[in-house]
Amino acid sequence: MTNVGAALSDFGFASVPAIKQYLRTAQACGVDYLPLLEEARIHPEVLEDNNKRITGEAMERLLALLIPASKDPCFGLHSAHFVEPASYSVLGYISMNCSTLRETLANTAIYEKIVGDMGVSSTQIEDGFVLQRWDCRFPDPTVRRHATENVLGSWEVYLREFAHIDTSLSDCVWFEHSAPDNPELLDDYKEVFGCDICFDQAANGIRFREELLDTPLPQADKKLLKALLD
Repeated sequence: MTNVGAALSDFGFASVPAIKQYLRTAQACGVDYLPLLEEARIHPEVLEDNNKRITGEAMERLLALLIPASKDPCFGLHSAHFVEPASYSVLGYISMNCSTLRETLANTAIYEKIVGDMGVSSTQIEDGFVLQRWDCRFPDPTVRRHATENVLGSWEVYLREFAHIDTSLSDCVWFEHSAPDNPELLDDYKEVFGCDICFDQAANGIRFREELLDTPLPQADKKLLKALLD
């Protein structure tokens, strides 16, 4: 088995574009998030510069306020619909111009800290399947659940809508946490992922066949990729 990752050691940090994705979701739920920013000790002016970032501790405090305020049991999952290339800063544009998914994942491991390090991604390959994992640093179990669903859901939506990868070829999605209490919410997961959803698993990640790693991506631009990486 191949495993590429890093140890979890602290809360990390979050980029402003990553924060904005959650704030747009909260706004869509009718939440006035400005008082919550203040309560989380995040100055609104920091959101005016996409190159800035906040501490992971502040991000966890903010999510712990936004989630109940939204009254949305799938707040993190639904935030995946608000992903855009800017959500991943320059990494988003790097991913869009890689020639294969293997190259995309390799660059993600190198550059993901541009977006934040609230968690660590890693790639496991075993028995002809790839598990692209994400391990969250946040200790709060509710925040961990929503942050994990945000990250995996955002990967899926981003690859489908911006990198034009056929994500229906995914085998399944794994979550360490249990299924929602309301079984009707499982339709929301199906809408985002379009494949089997497996809860109470040993890891969080998207599982797919290994041969997909080397499938050519339709909009790869080697010259633009080189310019982004230089």
